[in-house]
Amino acid sequence: MKLLNWKIQLGLALVGASAGLYALNYLIFRDTNYMLRLFLAQLGFLPISVLLVTIILNQLLGQRAKAAKLAKLNMVIGAFFSEVGGGALKNPVSLRPAPSRLPAAGGPYQPLDRAGFCRFQPGPVGKRFPY
Repeated sequence: MKLLNWKIQLGLALVGASAGLYALNYLIFRDTNYMLRLFLAQLGFLPISVLLVTIILNQLLGQRAKAAKLAKLNMVIGAFFSEVGGGALKNPVSLRPAPSRLPAAGGPYQPLDRAGFCRFQPGPVGKRFPY
């Protein structure tokens, strides 16, 4: 037979522990009326307890997952900048041409008439970019 899931085993162990504690209570006090009232009072608090535990655990697990993801992202960013990032940030700034040397291929949008549309060439044909 296949082994039971750990969650099922834990659930069965907790239910068994609860039944054992109720049996111990009955053996000591012999008062089923008090046990029934106690059981109903605890059963009434159960949804509130589950709600509080669920919210707190969900928040803690979410914070832990977010911190783990942030740590991994920081490792990737650190590795990038330690290997190529510093040079990649310095070189494009020094190689960038002055704005006056940029070709005037693109500019503000102006609507074309029929003759301008016929002269239009898609893309930078015959222009050299210094990059």
